[in-house]
Amino acid sequence: AQGIGFKLGAAMANQDIEAEEETNSITGFAGGGFIRFGVGRLGIQLEALSMTKGYEQEGTDLKTKIDYVEVPLLLHVPLTMGQSFAPYVIAGPSLAFDIDCETEAADGASGDCLDREKTDFGLSAGGGLGFAVGPGALLLEGRYTWGLKDIEYGGVETRNRNALFIAGYEIPIGRGS
Repeated sequence: AQGIGFKLGAAMANQDIEAEEETNSITGFAGGGFIRFGVGRLGIQLEALSMTKGYEQEGTDLKTKIDYVEVPLLLHVPLTMGQSFAPYVIAGPSLAFDIDCETEAADGASGDCLDREKTDFGLSAGGGLGFAVGPGALLLEGRYTWGLKDIEYGGVETRNRNALFIAGYEIPIGRGS
């Protein structure tokens, strides 16, 4: 099936840092739109999402927040043929573009981030449920993205990791009889 829609939710992000620095996850916004093209039962889904990634340094109140525009290209595999309840799995590559970064301290002080790579490449996998509502479907979805590219934050090998928990709505397009 082909469709177009939007998604909004939360991104729980952390970073895998080579320097063995202990980090805690941060929670930020995630949202955007998608279009899916059907190929038999399978779908190819292209998304454009705005999301916050980063980490909180353990033992301090210092947070690093990096805002990205992420463009996942996902294989969408429905698990049933039903119309009112439709579980699915998704997986594929993701390209992210760094649009802003800042550090924040508990005392309200903030600053610019250190030099870093402005693009990130990752692999996403997850699943969701679609519920028929009105002319389309309400979507509830979870996924995890492993950053595969070293973004070299401040000269230290660093890779993004994040979980998304999102809800959305899809409207079918080009539905045949």
